[in-house]
Amino acid sequence: MERRKKQAQPSKIENSIFVSIFRNKSGKVLDRAERLTLDEIEKLILDEAPVAKKDDQRLLKLAKFGDSLSRHKSIRHDDNVVEVHGIEIDYDGGLVNASEVIQILQSRNIEALAYTTTSNTTDNPRWRLLVSLQTPLIGDKNNIKEKRSYYCGIINTLIGGIAERESFTLSLAYFFGRLNDKSPPETYRSRGQCIDETVDLPNPTNSRARGVSGANTDSPAPARIKGSPIEDIQQIASGEHIRSPLLRLTARYTSMGVPPEETKVLVRALLEEHKQAWESRPDLWNEMFSKVDRMTESAFKKYGPNEPTRSKPELCLSRFERDQVLMPVEPERFLLPGLIPVESYSLIAGALSSFKTTFLHHLLLTRATGFDALGLCENTLVEPGPCVLLNYEDSDQRISRRIKLLIQDQFRSIQYAQGNDSANRFLELIEENLSSVTLTGQHNAGIVRKNDRFTIVPNDELIEELLNKIVAIADRSVLIGLDPLRLAITGSQNDDDGADVVVHALNMIATSLPDSALVATSHTTKTQAKSGASSSSRMDAAYATSGSALFSQHARSNFHLGRISKSEIERNFFGGDVTQEDVELETITRLTHGRLSNGPESGTRFFQMRGGVLRPVSYLSRGQVSEAIAEDHKETLLTEIYKQNQIGIYPSKSALEEDEQLADQIGRNNLRKLILTALERQWITNVSTTKNRTALQVTDVDDLIEEPDESGD
Repeated sequence: MERRKKQAQPSKIENSIFVSIFRNKSGKVLDRAERLTLDEIEKLILDEAPVAKKDDQRLLKLAKFGDSLSRHKSIRHDDNVVEVHGIEIDYDGGLVNASEVIQILQSRNIEALAYTTTSNTTDNPRWRLLVSLQTPLIGDKNNIKEKRSYYCGIINTLIGGIAERESFTLSLAYFFGRLNDKSPPETYRSRGQCIDETVDLPNPTNSRARGVSGANTDSPAPARIKGSPIEDIQQIASGEHIRSPLLRLTARYTSMGVPPEETKVLVRALLEEHKQAWESRPDLWNEMFSKVDRMTESAFKKYGPNEPTRSKPELCLSRFERDQVLMPVEPERFLLPGLIPVESYSLIAGALSSFKTTFLHHLLLTRATGFDALGLCENTLVEPGPCVLLNYEDSDQRISRRIKLLIQDQFRSIQYAQGNDSANRFLELIEENLSSVTLTGQHNAGIVRKNDRFTIVPNDELIEELLNKIVAIADRSVLIGLDPLRLAITGSQNDDDGADVVVHALNMIATSLPDSALVATSHTTKTQAKSGASSSSRMDAAYATSGSALFSQHARSNFHLGRISKSEIERNFFGGDVTQEDVELETITRLTHGRLSNGPESGTRFFQMRGGVLRPVSYLSRGQVSEAIAEDHKETLLTEIYKQNQIGIYPSKSALEEDEQLADQIGRNNLRKLILTALERQWITNVSTTKNRTALQVTDVDDLIEEPDESGD
């Protein structure tokens, strides 16, 4: 193992790998793209000119990219990776030094280079590891990604399972060099074979989730375990000592966060590898081999994660520079203009069967295709982008049916209004941008879980796997839908401590991918917020969720859905597309977008549910409502009055209003409006009788008398 701070020596290894050097993190400009040895890459890192801030640094990637551009005009994206020539490992855990991992790889005769990052300190180690491949990985994107993840997982196993999740991202590039006010980078080298030439490699290990940093930061193990892994391995290999170094190794692996079963496999493989050194003392070797399980379990209890795992927060003190504070203020960034802000979670709350799930599906389709079927974004252009639905309530078949109803309805609308080309493009965007993950009925599949001490903790393993799957689709600008929140968490929603963990888990998922956001549906049991009918419903929306108010208080954007009553539908919507059946079924829901942090409040809107699809509806004027009622029910009313007139009965206005049969057919409120309209238009008129001076009779009789057919009947 070699450590360098200034100048690298010429490499003895002839193998060179392809390196892409990007000018900045946008990935739009390649400064260099050529084959270099690891020694030449080391020299490049050490000779890089210092810059003022991190965003000015260049980035490197051990891969070759094609000519395809992302929608952000970037060369660096997963679909454009054509060859992978090496593996990059990122470590920000702050416990393990770069020299230690290089010692481990040198003991396995693996060619590698490690360099420290600008945030590295003695007390808080941070570094990147570059491991070269003899044979480049080629093929389609999925094939390259799978092979790269395999080798990345092997390296992660060798170094103790401490790799950050980002290490497994196919196209992610890494900063290198130094800042003006920071120490220069340190580099460390191990020499040997490429990772794909090495035999007897362990099984791959997945990365730890963000926030865990690959190690147990509560454990005092690293400070209490003397020496280094390489010293332990050398003692076992020499045939002099076995018990103490073996105990230290199991403790070291578990303290780094390697699961017990994987630690057992690693330690047994190490013993097998050096079995020859113990030919003169096979009894001791056999004894130690048989005790690996017990040693590992004991080490895990002593040095393993202490639940709940408490990660070390990343603290960064930022200053406001004088030449920056008067620069134009950047506007809030949205995935859906004015509705869904990035790097936060939003909440859709409502009572049972208030169409929350369908509304969430509409939001996802709007983002995926740019087609705003509900007019939510007020004619503002929506940029299409990737969406993922996390479904906890419906089966695959049911969720597919519900989404297909929306897709087919929108496809027909686009086809009718804009033609086949636009409709087909709509389908292409659906295929490209919309994915779903069904977690319904799966044990321990929530974003939080209970540990052995019955404490609510983030479900790091599931979140890590979920984010890895999303990154395989897109590494930024993803809208994640979660339906419903109550099935994605555990414990009581009234527990503020548990809710605090949920809030942090939601924010972690929303902020793990740049410019992304999460939208979750939440059932409400609060009386004031159920109907959404009050004049203060905008404020109600901010707290319209069951359980702890923390869920709503920390959401960046809150929506509330509430179905409105029959009487309100009759008064304000009846007519046109809203039929008497819609009135009876109460198919109209009110949407309030009552709280958008740092932005204006949004107005109230109304939608009608018909055939599994929501459609915008608007208030009708009194005249429009009356006209619609008259059009639909004129004949019913006049026929009833005419029949009574024929037998000498002239009903009063109050008698008609109280007629149960007419009220059932027309609706009580509609019946009153229809009688007034009939009087105004003189379809019926007042007559004087000895019994009732305000009795009514039909004047417009012609339309009620059927013409005889040709037979004269």
